[in-house]
Amino acid sequence: MTNEPMLNIRERAPVVIMGVLVAFHIIKLIIPESLMILMQPWLILVPIDTEGVTLVQRLFSLIGYGLIHAELTHLLMNGFMITAFGIVTITGIRADIRLRPHVLTPVQKFYVIFVLGVLGGGLFQWAWWSLSNEFAAAIGASGGGSALFATMAYAIGGKDRLLKFGLGWCVINILFAFFGATFGVNIAWAAHLGGFVIGIIFAFYWVRPNSAEFRLN
Repeated sequence: MTNEPMLNIRERAPVVIMGVLVAFHIIKLIIPESLMILMQPWLILVPIDTEGVTLVQRLFSLIGYGLIHAELTHLLMNGFMITAFGIVTITGIRADIRLRPHVLTPVQKFYVIFVLGVLGGGLFQWAWWSLSNEFAAAIGASGGGSALFATMAYAIGGKDRLLKFGLGWCVINILFAFFGATFGVNIAWAAHLGGFVIGIIFAFYWVRPNSAEFRLN
């Protein structure tokens, strides 16, 4: 078992994603409000049957909503998840590739997991809104971060750690679903669970279990 630090700058791919998110946040802050309003259908996830949003805009928003964040705290929280969990995930992917060569590189697999985590999170959010007949909106890359949370758990502890982290993640998000509004916290909890499911799928195929451990240093 390797002894990889949790924040290892040698794995630059998670930092690249963080840089992209920071860039979009800066653009969001400095562009004219009128232009931001025009971009909203592309960058904000809304229920699939929302009037005035074209099919192309709806489909693009499944990825676009992961590019922008509500405020700096939101950005930093997701950025920390992506960076820390992503570094451990790539470690687990590299260990798996040494045993089972694949077409994609470890970094490419990391990007695939993140992007499909955002996409899967958006689809889960759509499903919840359709079932609950709720109108809301969602932004942020937490679906991708949740996918990396699952792959990170599998890399450091296999199925047992994945199950423990998964149960805890479900409980936390269900509590937010029922009581978040009471405390003024509004999160896209369905997107979190959807991203985690995507991470579970890819963990079994691309990540070697019990291959990485981390420490804060």
